[in-house]
Amino acid sequence: MKRLVLIVLTSVAAAGCGQNMTDQPKYQEYEPGPLFRDGRVLQQPVPGTVGRGDLEREKAVVEKPPLNAALLARGREQFDVFCSP
Repeated sequence: MKRLVLIVLTSVAAAGCGQNMTDQPKYQEYEPGPLFRDGRVLQQPVPGTVGRGDLEREKAVVEKPPLNAALLARGREQFDVFCSP
């Protein structure tokens, strides 16, 4: 009896080892998806959803840094590195 249980458990474990997540059925982003009511895989976010980093970006746009010599020097350095060549 113990031998039978051991064989069954070994068979179940061996059957589960070969499964890979890449072999499962999945939808591509822009293909139609019959799973959803609107037939689209890419769904709209829930109203009121705030994306990661959105609050920081909005704060950076609204609040301008103070204009001082250090900021102008950094701007000149960035211009010389990226724009002047």
